[in-house]
Amino acid sequence: MREQNRNFPLFIQWMGFATATINVEHCVRKQGQSSYNIRKLVMLATDTIISQSNKPLRLSIQFGFFISLISLLYGIYLFVRYFFLNQPVHGWTSVMVSIYFLGGLLFSNLGILGLYIGKVFNETKGRPLYLIKEMTNENGLRKND
Repeated sequence: MREQNRNFPLFIQWMGFATATINVEHCVRKQGQSSYNIRKLVMLATDTIISQSNKPLRLSIQFGFFISLISLLYGIYLFVRYFFLNQPVHGWTSVMVSIYFLGGLLFSNLGILGLYIGKVFNETKGRPLYLIKEMTNENGLRKND
């Protein structure tokens, strides 16, 4: 795998190998301290999530549509309140509803663009379509025999 962000456990899972867990009790560090601070651990987690999944982008699309839907429903509520119940709407309400509606649509649009870029990114990784576990020759013998 010729990727920049290599995460060995995720590669093992991606390749479909059987996995098992072994609980190991680690000793206390005798000298110095780890070079991985909280900031580096957060960056590692972020890189791992971003390089292996498009799920955050899909969540941003859903969040954007949710914000637009809520603002649209609130706009309809204000419309009914103003025109049918004759209750005045105070302040910059129409402007705020418009900003939230368009902001939600823009947020969704950024997520869609991100998915497109993510698909291009996945293609540039050059991962193989198939992993061959075992090869045989024309006599049915394994190649290593």
